[in-house]
Amino acid sequence: MLAIKTLGLVLLSAVSLDYVAVFFATDIGSYLLIKIIRGDFIYWLRLEGITGILMSLIIRVVVKVINDFITIIQFRHPNEVGGAQSVFGQLTSVATLFIALILAEDSGKLGYEMDRLWHISYILPGAALFSYILFFTYINKSYTRTFYTLETGGQMTITNFREHEDDGLKSDIFNVNKNQWKSIYEEVKDWIWQNWPKWVEEKPAWFDDKMRSMIPQDMIPSSDDPKQIAAEGQKKISRAASNVKTSKGQEMTMIGRIQTQASSLLGGGKANKKSNKVVPEEEGGFVEKDDDVLLAIGRMKTFSGL
Repeated sequence: MLAIKTLGLVLLSAVSLDYVAVFFATDIGSYLLIKIIRGDFIYWLRLEGITGILMSLIIRVVVKVINDFITIIQFRHPNEVGGAQSVFGQLTSVATLFIALILAEDSGKLGYEMDRLWHISYILPGAALFSYILFFTYINKSYTRTFYTLETGGQMTITNFREHEDDGLKSDIFNVNKNQWKSIYEEVKDWIWQNWPKWVEEKPAWFDDKMRSMIPQDMIPSSDDPKQIAAEGQKKISRAASNVKTSKGQEMTMIGRIQTQASSLLGGGKANKKSNKVVPEEEGGFVEKDDDVLLAIGRMKTFSGL
């Protein structure tokens, strides 16, 4: 892949350096744009603020360029380039070679050398394809999907946290940038509160001072005393239940107002003489309700999520 990428860029520079600039701007720019759109731009290192953004930009660009030239297969990791983007970058390099050949031939700057360059350009991708066939023939087949996966670093981090049973493996989530798992922040916080008393009592090897320092402060209970932690947890649950109860009460009040307005508009369902239907009441028995009343009730149920 190094020869393919290098030859393509040399041919482009022979035609015009502007083509080289356009190529790099398009290739790297589209790569970074995809990372940003998918929420995968911030690098996994625990760097925050402007430092994290600048380092992410530098590392993303450097890793991308290195992978495109010499194809380090470890860079297919979701925390780096990613499986599908890594393969796409290599295909782009091959396409660039043939585009450069066409541009060079049209420019007429390389003259009789073009025949030799075309022959070389057929051989290089053929040799790369042959090596890939051998590679995929002998690798562990369970790794095949890692070469075309669209999984991002954040998605992998969240999946690992949820699938691991061992708390020590789950705690690896604190070794990566918080941006990768901010969508499950409260889930991780609940996990900490539920297990903190057990960790304090059992003192597992991974639960050391270094690990404690990596856990966000608002996730750490104010005391190591299991009883106090349980009491604080109960207060949190009570507050949450109170908020839910209040929200439910407000919702039912709103539904009651809508029902009152609907009854007023429809005249209690008595003035309208459209075709009636017999429907069951919630309290038992049957009553007649006309089409407009049924429509109003249906809208109220849709609004209330019933």
